Amino acid sequence: MSHTLYTVSPGLLDVSIREALRYLNIKSPDEALLSLTMDCIDEAKSIASLKAVYIKSGVTVENDIVRLDFMEMKSAKLAAFLNGCNEAYVFAATIGMRADMLVNKYLKTEASRGVIFNAACVALEEAFCDRLNGYLLGVDSSTRRFSPGYGDLSLEYQREILAYLDAERKIGVSLTDGCLMVPTKTVTAIVGIK
Repeated sequence: MSHTLYTVSPGLLDVSIREALRYLNIKSPDEALLSLTMDCIDEAKSIASLKAVYIKSGVTVENDIVRLDFMEMKSAKLAAFLNGCNEAYVFAATIGMRADMLVNKYLKTEASRGVIFNAACVALEEAFCDRLNGYLLGVDSSTRRFSPGYGDLSLEYQREILAYLDAERKIGVSLTDGCLMVPTKTVTAIVGIK
């Protein structure tokens, strides 16, 4: 299996203001909040370095055990998600370290902007993953993905996924002892192919 790099210009992504507001748990924003959120989305896009690495793997499912070509995972929810799939894409995608640096800076100097900028970065990461999903499956719309930490799939599996993808060397993503990814606006996921 070969690892493939994927990048896209942030300007090509349509980042939903509604998605950013959802992360803020705001349903009825006023004009000032809408303007600030849009400004934060634009700033996030201007500093992002969108990078991903992925592989295509064979899949077998037996009860609550999922076997990829390079690892085995125990998860009833992932097994149900991949039921009927013989292959899957496994990827790691990030918007880069500058987002973390700016979030931290704003949280210290302009707390409200920091919180909104953080939500904008999460919405940008989601838009990037949606774009990558569409690219991998050959469609323009987003498709479902399943990530470690969701349901009963342990975060611990990120360690093997990132190591196999050589994510630290290829896209600058590392893992803390507590299995949190650095940069924080990074996603690992499995996309089933039916």
